[in-house]
Amino acid sequence: MRTTRIWHLLLALAAGGAIWAISTPAQAQLVAGCSCPAGFDPVSGTTCMKGPVTTPAICPFNNIGHIAAAQQQQSFWGIETILQQRRDQIQATPVPGAMSSRVSGYSSSSLDEDTGALGYSGQSQKTNPLASSLYDVAPSSETANPVWGAWVQGLGEWEHDDPLSESDIGHFNTTYTAQGGVDHTQQGVISADDALVLGVVSSWTSTHVSYDNTPTTMDLVGPGVGVYSEYVKGGFSTDLTAKLDFLQMGQDFGGAAPNVSIGITNAGVSGNAQYKFTGTGNDFVEPTMGFTLTHTGFASGAAALGLEDAYTVRLQAGVRLGTTWDAGNNISVDASLKGLVYGDAIAQGTSITGAPATTLTSSISPSDEGLVRGELDPELCFNLADGYSVSLSGQLQFGEAIMAGSAGFNLRRQF
Repeated sequence: MRTTRIWHLLLALAAGGAIWAISTPAQAQLVAGCSCPAGFDPVSGTTCMKGPVTTPAICPFNNIGHIAAAQQQQSFWGIETILQQRRDQIQATPVPGAMSSRVSGYSSSSLDEDTGALGYSGQSQKTNPLASSLYDVAPSSETANPVWGAWVQGLGEWEHDDPLSESDIGHFNTTYTAQGGVDHTQQGVISADDALVLGVVSSWTSTHVSYDNTPTTMDLVGPGVGVYSEYVKGGFSTDLTAKLDFLQMGQDFGGAAPNVSIGITNAGVSGNAQYKFTGTGNDFVEPTMGFTLTHTGFASGAAALGLEDAYTVRLQAGVRLGTTWDAGNNISVDASLKGLVYGDAIAQGTSITGAPATTLTSSISPSDEGLVRGELDPELCFNLADGYSVSLSGQLQFGEAIMAGSAGFNLRRQF
């Protein structure tokens, strides 16, 4: 009888243990770079639990590829505004020794007799500092000397991204960039009505990232160096920029996990092609299309964190509308508004490799690949005396899971 009771007791204990094991979540290992909110325990590589409540783990590493690419795209945008300004100057100036329009520089026009058109005709052509000796109307077809230019620029951006998956986390970025460059313009490279711009650029960029509903923050800070070029022939133009950014990433988990610091190299290429059609007066329409490629690579030690390289390819197309007027006192103003539709054809928003064998889930992969978004870029350029020009530019990006705005200021001197 006693043996039977002991046997029943053992069966009851075994059943209770089985029920407890089933109802109690197993302690799992989170994917590298992830952490659970306070009071929660991991039940998979990307999920945490507290009692009956489950919540995604905090995984800020998934966004490194996207954030690094967005940082470099801001620098490319700034360089593009410089090339855009230079392109407008070239296309608005007569070709030496050619019967060409002062509006477009590539076809004859009745506007050539219109005094003050674009601020480059008559006496204003001689006094306008942007119409340098390279583009002065000359009695002969002799090739003029090249033109040099130097510029400095300040850029600021804010961006909020909503989560793109259950394991993703919304984040807010603020990015500040200071950059400057020197370029050289050669006219008459292939034909009398073309020009080639070649330049070098250096930069310093700082991005601070905060994550929604968590104390985790990240900083990406460092210098960059690159080269840029632009070819202009009549209304057609194309440009190409290549750049390397050498960044230090610092991740602060607010005490939830050890802080992380690692080197990152952004290698990127950006290019555009456009054609300017002139209309009534000084107005123009300029269809444009372009791309940006960014490769985000990690320094040694990244493998221990589960980090791997990330790629982002952005494609865009749209149109730029603009006009120019003479403000008097040898000052002309170029105003334009560019509208773009863009999207990432390739977007590795995560930089986390496959989960370890002990983890219950595979790698995290939130991505904005395939999402179509919009962008508006207004700009004002003031062409001043003594070869100076000042530009104010803006950028608004909008669409699914993103809202961002940028502002830029640059000062250029031509000599």
